[in-house]
Amino acid sequence: MLFSGCNKNPQEASIIQSVSIDKTSINFNASATVDSANITSSTIWNLSGSPSWLTINPLSDTGNAKVYFSALANTTTNSRIALIILNTVPAGNNPVTVTVIQEQPDVIINFFTQHAPGDSTITINGSGFSSIISENVVKINGVLAIVASATTTALAVIVPKKAGSGFIEVRVNTKAATSLLEFTYDWVGIVTIVAGGIPGYADGIGTAAQFRYPAGIDFDASDNLYIADYANSKVRKMTPSLVVTTLPGRIPAIPGGPNTDFDLPEDVAIDASGNIFVAELNSDAISKITPAGVVTLFAGGLIGGYMDGTGTNARFYQPSGIDIDGSGNLIVADSKNHRIRKITQAAVVTTIAGSLQAYADGTGVNAQFNTIFGINIDQSGNYLVTDYFNNRIRKVTPPGAVTSYAGNGWHGAADGTLTTANIYHPFAIVSDNSGNIYLSDGNGQLRWISPSGKVSTINPNIVLGGNIQGLAIDSNGVLFFTDLLKNRICKLLIK
Repeated sequence: MLFSGCNKNPQEASIIQSVSIDKTSINFNASATVDSANITSSTIWNLSGSPSWLTINPLSDTGNAKVYFSALANTTTNSRIALIILNTVPAGNNPVTVTVIQEQPDVIINFFTQHAPGDSTITINGSGFSSIISENVVKINGVLAIVASATTTALAVIVPKKAGSGFIEVRVNTKAATSLLEFTYDWVGIVTIVAGGIPGYADGIGTAAQFRYPAGIDFDASDNLYIADYANSKVRKMTPSLVVTTLPGRIPAIPGGPNTDFDLPEDVAIDASGNIFVAELNSDAISKITPAGVVTLFAGGLIGGYMDGTGTNARFYQPSGIDIDGSGNLIVADSKNHRIRKITQAAVVTTIAGSLQAYADGTGVNAQFNTIFGINIDQSGNYLVTDYFNNRIRKVTPPGAVTSYAGNGWHGAADGTLTTANIYHPFAIVSDNSGNIYLSDGNGQLRWISPSGKVSTINPNIVLGGNIQGLAIDSNGVLFFTDLLKNRICKLLIK
């Protein structure tokens, strides 16, 4: 007996069974979502390889059909990929791969601790975070922070030291978010009193020494600190071991007595050879003390006023700030003349910039200041000047081009950018090798200007006297200042 199947047409065995789909790639966002695709087939087909987070309906059928792909919400911290295989039944030789990708959930920052000092822990709340600490990358003002603990909705983060104020960024694998508001860094200054504290005059070690209204200060190459002891009319020296002594002066303290005094010394500066220059406010003079202790009147001093010239033929009117450039020239803030002056090593005095008592940017005599006190030469060789009554920091190039660097001209104490911050009655100023600028203001505050151009207030851990007239940085980058009204020398470490 013969089976009818034996009489099958041989051509039928050569028919190729085919199946196709109009989408070979399906992309989902992180939410629960549905998509569909159309299958065209001449035979039975099925779909295989579906993971638990993906539902496919139908998984199998005969002929043409619409198939629905349904993804559950992605609660992981990674993208999810499924490779779905479409084939005939029985399996043919040309299966089709459908790639289904579901995105990682978005990282969202809802709110965070608004301000804190360095080394403190803040909380960032939101979603899309990872409970695996190492998968969360947090930056504050662009500085990498340490994540102390993590859940999917909250991160405990240690604020990096000296991070500064700025936006918070949280990155988890491929997703990231940036805060809408800036985090405010609380600059906490740890102040240590290193010398003085009782008004008077006495040499000694540390707090056993006495000062009366210490003003400008400067370090030499060996980290000896020189102090313009204003109301004592003397220049003092403090070694790194805090031994305070008095340098010789040029004026007899009493008629016929030894030369021990200066005439209200306001600032000091030390050149590369160890010569000490003293700005004497009341004598309108710049004096010089050699390493051997020889004191001379270097420029000005015979009569107050305004005149360029050489040595004592030049005239100043209450010079208040001095610094030394890379060529050994003295750059002087001639406060009541409202000018920046230069004194060469040969004592030749010229005017770099300034003219009338007013406010104007410009070059040379076209620039105008309104009572300048502090001056510091930065690492680029430009002069940073505290323009007291204009409530601004001005920048002066060596050829005399003057621009407004920081401060909006208004009274107040608001931090901000270079153009929005209030810098009320700035006085002392100094900069370090990294481009950080520190200054004191009429609010009795210490301010910091970062290289990126943000102005911040340093909050000391002790009460200051309200009038900081001297700032200097030692070879280790530690900031020292004179607390004038409390008659002491302090150092400051910033958290």
